[in-house]
Amino acid sequence: AHELRGSGVAVVGVVPGFTGTEAVVEAFAAEDLEPPEAAHSPEYVGRAVVHLAADPDVQSLSGASEQVATLAGRYGFVDVDGRSFAPFRMPDENRLRQ
Repeated sequence: AHELRGSGVAVVGVVPGFTGTEAVVEAFAAEDLEPPEAAHSPEYVGRAVVHLAADPDVQSLSGASEQVATLAGRYGFVDVDGRSFAPFRMPDENRLRQ
């Protein structure tokens, strides 16, 4: 991001959540299960990328990594089935103590 900023190129890391890819769906189906409610579609990630590409102020995010759920809140999009997701937060009890 730093090296490309002068060229007008933004570099934003897009961090998906639990994505219901074909492989994930197949793995759950092999156990006669459905993916959990927390799983979003691959299209949800694609929508984040499309919004970033269309954002005239994308340079303000350059150098950052953003969760798809955070970008959905910023840009106001939802998954293909109309659901929205909260950004993932590590519970305090799971954090390493220093």
